[in-house]
Amino acid sequence: MNNKSIRLLLIGIGIGLILSSSLNLIFQSNHQKKLTPEDIRSEARRLGMIDPKEYFDKSLPEQNKTVNQPELKKDDKQPELREEEIIITIKKGSTSEDVARLLKEHNLIASENTFLSRIYARNASYKLQAGTYSFYKTMTIDEMIDAMLVANKATKN
Repeated sequence: MNNKSIRLLLIGIGIGLILSSSLNLIFQSNHQKKLTPEDIRSEARRLGMIDPKEYFDKSLPEQNKTVNQPELKKDDKQPELREEEIIITIKKGSTSEDVARLLKEHNLIASENTFLSRIYARNASYKLQAGTYSFYKTMTIDEMIDAMLVANKATKN
């Protein structure tokens, strides 16, 4: 075979691939089943997921109510209610398990395992910075992790 024959063969193969791919895309998009919300719910049930509408008991009106608190006016001379600041010191060489235990001891997290799972999911187990941090009980686990990852927010020990 000479160079001209090889070139024509490769061009033919390329054109064939382009045509077959285009036809595949056209016919495949026409034959895909459209999923309805009921299809999604039944597949979720099959996989063991729950429907939030079935999970929450709507017969208990207390779940949907917020506590009515009297509104304070700015001129009422009452001290502002502030959330309690909790100061945590993470020593150099502390492991993520040590940090989880410390946060649990100060009631900042409900579960050490949940905290550790989040740390591992974010690949941050070896990135926590030693230092002193201010935390609040309303902070999320991710907010606490973010604070401990940023070295310039910590007072180095």
